[in-house]
Amino acid sequence: MKSIKNCGILLPVSALPSPYGIGDLGDAAIRFVDFLVQAGQSYWQILPIGPTSYGDSPYQSNSAYAGNPYFVSLDALRAQGLLTEEECAEYAAAVDKTDGINYAQLFRMREPILRLAYKRFKGNASYDAFVQDTPWLYEYALYCALKKKFDLLPWNEWDEAYRDPHSPAVERFAQENEDELGYTYFVQYMFFKGWRALKTYANVKGIKIIGDTPIYVAYD
Repeated sequence: MKSIKNCGILLPVSALPSPYGIGDLGDAAIRFVDFLVQAGQSYWQILPIGPTSYGDSPYQSNSAYAGNPYFVSLDALRAQGLLTEEECAEYAAAVDKTDGINYAQLFRMREPILRLAYKRFKGNASYDAFVQDTPWLYEYALYCALKKKFDLLPWNEWDEAYRDPHSPAVERFAQENEDELGYTYFVQYMFFKGWRALKTYANVKGIKIIGDTPIYVAYD
């Protein structure tokens, strides 16, 4: 019997070329899919795409569901009118151009520009549906907001009243910090919008994206 074998290439999303310090789900990812097609490949193998935490490893994520904010394409945000060309150029000019990914710099720089885009975002039916239909989103956004409140300490070092997501203290906190939760909703919406567009494009081109997830979610 004749066996049919397929092959592919392993390339983390983070390793795609980018002027912004780390690869993302934008145009470079689309071009890589086109390259795979031209090279006669069938698979693109990636590493986990969840948020990186302590140690900056894709295998040390604080969520089994959420996407990495660093993979949100700034160029896509610019194309949607949420960032200007000048803002993107200024950001790119400030990025560390040495080899590798400077996660410490990303940690300082990426959130402010994403928050700038969030302030300009007006919402739409697609966004509303995402927030409504994503069951893990509220508690993850709540976790992110509380982590900021407690100076990024792990949850087991927070004040005890805030460790239960259904406690009166947490419910009160959520009501008082709706905009902060909204920021995480926005980032996750933009991540999954980019991810689904990329996956659809790859599948239409005959490329399957495969990968793995962390065996264990980080205790934090």
